This record gives sequence, structure tokens and C-alpha cells, in this order.
Amino acid sequence: TRNAAPIFLCETYRSASDIANYSNTVFYEGQLRIATDMKGLRIPHGFSAGIHWTEISGEVKSGGGSGCYCPKEVEAIVGIMRVMLLENNFQGSVGVVTPFRQQANRLRDRLFESDTQFYDALLKAQFHVDTAHGFQGDERDVMIFSLCAGPDMPRGSKSFLRETGNLFNVAVS
Repeated sequence: TRNAAPIFLCETYRSASDIANYSNTVFYEGQLRIATDMKGLRIPHGFSAGIHWTEISGEVKSGGGSGCYCPKEVEAIVGIMRVMLLENNFQGSVGVVTPFRQQANRLRDRLFESDTQFYDALLKAQFHVDTAHGFQGDERDVMIFSLCAGPDMPRGSKSFLRETGNLFNVAVS
């Protein structure tokens, strides 16, 4: 409402400290108190809690009127998920978040059209893929952020990213 003063929720307890510190620095000017119990986090074998970057270079294509998608990024995420869930038998929950509906749709289709063993592993991991808007308020033990961006991306999609920086906070945290 117009006449109500906003209330800043200054504690965060859902993200690994490296992730919460990133959001605290970039979006909250150091005002957050990070209260995450790191012992309670489920982390895939061979990783530490926090932010990990995987460089994927591929054409970012127009989604036909709204948004965009990157086929190489979709395939890379399918590969990461197969290793994490099938080869390394990760027992936690997993999600993928992206700024673009077209990317989310293609990821969902590609992941769930796979073989029965992988499909069952996705269900067991409570797998969910959505846009930052759709994922807001939800959480998983492991989140993959599908940026779906590059120098050749459609101009409208590039503008969307430029104008909605707060979505990065939602996606990362």
C-alpha cells in the first residue's frame, strides 16, 4: 500500500554463506545477517557449498516473440544433472532457474523426455525448473542458474536482463 513503510527482512538462512554474501554485497549493501546453518546443507559429492561457474558458449536464439533459449546450455545442464543424479547419486533436491520462459520450457522438455532411470531420478530429486518469477520463494538443495545470455542474444531479451537486475538476486539466492 502507498502509506505503509516497507519492512526490511534482514536475516537470511536458506543459502550457503558464499551465496548469501554475494547477494548481501551486490543487492543489500551489507545489511543482511547471514544465519545459515551450513551443517544442514546437502552438497553434491566433489563440490563445496557456494557459487560455481561453468562457461557455456552457444548461440542464444529468439523464442519467437518473447524470450530466448540456448540449445548448448540446455544440453550442458542435462549433462550436469545426469552426472549429479545418476553417476554421483546425489540424494538432495535440485532446481534450475532462468530468466527466460523459453529456456525453462526447453529445459523441462529435454530433461523429462529422457530415459526412465533419469526421469525417476529427477522425480526423486523433486526437480523443478522455472523462471526467476516462478521460482521465487521456493528452494532446493542445489540450484542451477541457466543465464541464457550472450553477445548474439535477441535485443529484447538483452533489454529484459538490463531492466530487471533484481531477478538476478532472486535467481542466485
